[in-house]
Amino acid sequence: MITLLFWFIAWLEDNVTFLPLVLLIATGMLMMWINHLFALIKVFSRMIASSYLAFTTAFLIVPDIGGSQLRAVFVQFCLVSFLILFFSCYQYRKAQGIILYAFLMIGIASLFFKQMLFFVPLLWILTGYCMVTFSAKIWMSSMFGIGLPYLFTYTYYLLAGVPSAEQTLIHNWEFCRAFDFSDVSSNLKLSFVSATLLTIVGLIHLIKEGHKDKVRTRLMYQIFIVLAIFAFLLCFLQPHHMAAYVGVMLVSVSAMIGHFCAMTDSKRTNYIFIGIVAFNYLITLYNLIY
Repeated sequence: MITLLFWFIAWLEDNVTFLPLVLLIATGMLMMWINHLFALIKVFSRMIASSYLAFTTAFLIVPDIGGSQLRAVFVQFCLVSFLILFFSCYQYRKAQGIILYAFLMIGIASLFFKQMLFFVPLLWILTGYCMVTFSAKIWMSSMFGIGLPYLFTYTYYLLAGVPSAEQTLIHNWEFCRAFDFSDVSSNLKLSFVSATLLTIVGLIHLIKEGHKDKVRTRLMYQIFIVLAIFAFLLCFLQPHHMAAYVGVMLVSVSAMIGHFCAMTDSKRTNYIFIGIVAFNYLITLYNLIY
C-alpha cells in the first residue's frame, strides 16, 4: 500500500506513468514466487518481495530518467523470470528446454536493452559453477534462446517492409565513455550509492550467516551476489545506462536484505533494520521532491 501511495504521488507530479508500476507489481509477485519455489528464506516470510517493492520504489522513482525508468523495471521483470527458470536447472543435466526458455528472457530483455548481453558469458559460468549443469547442449540451447527474439523480430521487420531492418534491430546498442558521470543525475547517483551500501550489508550478512542454509540455497545467493557485483562494475564502465544496472542490483539486493531481515534477531541487526527502513523512506522522499 505504501508503494502504491508513493507511485500515485509521483503520477500526480507527472514523474512516472502507470506502465512501470504494472511491471513493478508483476515483478514483485515473481519475487514472492521465487522465494516460495526455492525456499530462499527458511521461514515463512514476504521480506524478499517487500524489500524489492520498497527499494525499487525508492531508487527508481526518479523524475528525470524518463524512459530509463521503464527500461529498468522491464529488465528486472525479465531477470527475475530468468532466475525462476534458471534455478530450476540445479544439477539437472537434461535441462536444455528450461535453459532455452530462461535465456529467452535475457534475449527479450536485450531487445530493449542490448547491454544485457554483457551478462551472458557470466551466466554461462554460473550455469556450470552454481547450477552444475553446463554442457555443449545446454550452451546451444542458451544461444538459441537468446537469438530467438531477434529471429522473430527480424522476420517481422522484413514482412512489414521496414527499411534497413538490421540497423533498426540494433539501433539502441549505445556505448558511452567509461567513468563519465556527467549526464547521470544526482538522484540516480544517490540511488547507486545506496544500492551499493545495501549490497555490502547483504554480503556481510551472507558471509556470516550463509552457512546455516542448504548448499543449493547458498549457491543461489552466490548468483545474486555475483550479479550485483557485476552490475556494480558496469555502472562505472557504462554510466549512461546506470538506471538499468541499478535495477539489476536491486533484484539481488532485495534477496540479500530480505534474508537479512527475516533471519536475524539480535539487537544490533534490529537497529540496522530500522535504519534501512528509515533510510529507504528518506531516499524515496528525496527522489520524489528533488
